[in-house]
Parts: sequence; structure tokens; C-alpha cells
Amino acid sequence: MKSIHMVFLAISAVFLIVGCTEKNQETGINENSSKASEAKVNEGEEDQQFKPGTFSPGNFKPGKFEVGTFKPGNFKPGTFKPGTFSPGKFDSNVTVSVEENEIIIEVPSHLLFDFDKSELKSDVIETLDQLSQDLNEYEGANVLIYGHTDSQGEETYNQKLSEERAREVQSYLEKKVNVENINLETKGYGQTKPIATNESEEGREKNRRVEIVVEPLEKK
Repeated sequence: MKSIHMVFLAISAVFLIVGCTEKNQETGINENSSKASEAKVNEGEEDQQFKPGTFSPGNFKPGKFEVGTFKPGNFKPGTFKPGTFSPGKFDSNVTVSVEENEIIIEVPSHLLFDFDKSELKSDVIETLDQLSQDLNEYEGANVLIYGHTDSQGEETYNQKLSEERAREVQSYLEKKVNVENINLETKGYGQTKPIATNESEEGREKNRRVEIVVEPLEKK
């Protein structure tokens, strides 16, 4: 009887060990399945997340932008806006610079006049016509026309020549602009305001010029 009882205990222990092993295996399978399911869920969530570069501007539908939403910044009505006078419309030798409240146009004398003359050349008319069109865009603009020469010759002669050339430009512009709204003034400086050396021909050519200074007060 004692031996039979020992055998019974041994068989029970075997069953107990086998049962625990199977249960552990089942638990491991369940845990693995749970982890796999969780990984799939996380993977699905990652797929749904926004990824840089996947947003296409083409998905915007026309019609949602409201006209007038954009407000221009600090531009004030009546102030000069760079670009109104386009240097490209003039001869390439004409220099146009824009200061805070004025425009300075430098025209070499050889474009306007023959040597030692004060009569306008016929081929400069297009440049002055373009300038006239731009000036007519302003109400109450002051247009100051300054004549300059180099230092060759007598000072009194150069002074007179610079004055005559400035007045010649003024006379032509008066025919093209609305003189009731635009004020045209002239002054000759002769050789007193050089912008380059008078020791070379290149420098003297730069000094022989007509400056047109525009002070626009209010654009139409």
C-alpha cells in the first residue's frame, strides 16, 4: 500500500508540472498576441499622424480667400512709391535715384544738346515725353531743373550756358504737363557743382548734365 501511494503521488506531480507548463505556454502565447495587437494599433496610429511633406497645397479649394483680407502696410496715400519712375523707360545713360521724398534724374548734356549748344536734340524728345507722362500723375509736384557744365571755358560763359539749357528743358516740359498742377523752376549752376574730376574727359562729361529734381506732394 505504501508503494502504491508513492506511485500515485509521483503521477500527480507529473500532471501538475505538465499542467503548469502548458498554462505558462498559453500565457506566453496570449502575451505575444496582445503585444502584436498593440503594435498593430500603434502602427495604425502612426499612419494616421501628420507627416511632414504629405500636406499638398492643392487641397485648398478656390473661393475661400476673401478679397480685402490682406491690408497693405505702411504706405500712405500721396507719398512717392519707388517704381513709379522706371529707369528702364529712359536712356541707359540717364540716372534715376529715389530719395525719401524726392526723385533725382540726371541727364548727361550730350543726350540733350550738341556741344556748346542750348537747343534740344530731336532724339531726346521721347525721354522728355516719358518724363512728362509720369509728372502728370502728381498734383502739386515741384519740378526743379538744374543746369551744370564742366570747368572748361570762361566761368561767366558756363554759367549762362547752364541757365539757358535748364530753361530749354523747362520750355519743353511746359508744353507737355499740366502747369496748373505742376510747378516748374530752373536754375543754372555753371561749373560750381561738379560730381567728378574736371581733369579727364570722362569726368568732364559727367559734370555736363541737367538735373531734374521732382518733389511729388500728392499722387492722383
